[in-house]
Order: sequence, then C-alpha cells, then structure tokens
Amino acid sequence: MRLPSAALLRYALGWGLAGAVVATALVLLLRATAAPELRPLQQVELTAASRAAGCRLQPSAVPDRDPARPVPAGVFDEPVPEGSAVAAVRRGLVVVTYRRELEEEDRQRLEALQKVVPRGTVLAPEGAAAEGAMRVRAWRRTLACPRVDDRTIDAARLFRGRYIGRRP
Repeated sequence: MRLPSAALLRYALGWGLAGAVVATALVLLLRATAAPELRPLQQVELTAASRAAGCRLQPSAVPDRDPARPVPAGVFDEPVPEGSAVAAVRRGLVVVTYRRELEEEDRQRLEALQKVVPRGTVLAPEGAAAEGAMRVRAWRRTLACPRVDDRTIDAARLFRGRYIGRRP
C-alpha cells in the first residue's frame, strides 16, 4: 500500500521531531549529572598559589613506621582512620580531607580534583574537628586551606603535582 506524499511527509517529520526531543533530553540530562571540570591553572608556582589562596604550606611529621594498613586511593563518604591515611602518605599517595559541612558544589570540585589522578589521590571527609575547609597531605608536607575555591583548588593541584609519589 502506497502512502500519499503528505502522509509520508508527516510521518517523517514526526519521527524527526521525536528524535530531536530525545537528543535534547539526553544532552540536558548529561549536563545536569556531569561533575564540574577543573579550570586551567591561574598560577604555576606552588608557594605563590598557596599564598594567594590563603593556605598554609608546611612540613609535617610522619611516623617512622606504618601505624595501620594504608587506605587505597579513591573517594570515601566517611572519614578514613588517621593511621590508614598516614600509611597511604608513606606509600606516596596524596590524601585530601575536607570539613564535613562543605557545600555540595565544593565537594564536587574536590572529586574532580581526585579524578585527575585517581590512583594517587585519596579524598575523604575529615574525621576530627577540621581546622580549615581542606587539608592536603603528602610525605612530610601539608597544605591547609581555610576554604575551597578556585585558588585553593589550584594550590592543591600544584601541591599534588609536586609531592605525589614521594615516600620514604
């Protein structure tokens, strides 16, 4: 049976319109669920970046022996035991902890930071009362920041780039 040309045109337009609606819905859904991306670095020197962010870059003491089994790299919803975080640092991982009350957008920024080097970065909420909003630890070094914003993320990225893989 042959369809009249007007009916064929309506049929084709209907399918085309349905496809466009589905494609638009998929694009909107993917944009809504995508994690925020890290912007290009605005500063390339760690000391200057940490100073501009209001962070403290300081040496930190690490025990001579592992006090516990190291926590693996990854994103955690609960605080990791301090001994496990220290053991991870001793194995060259960078441990990023944050204040539990951090805004969802800021937590997503930190997750984006972790996903850049997922096998070398641990991200978890702070176990005890956090002094600042974010703390980044590596072998014998700590970066402590009072807030999470673009400048502190830059400082954390530079810190991780310099200290990841360092170990006794």
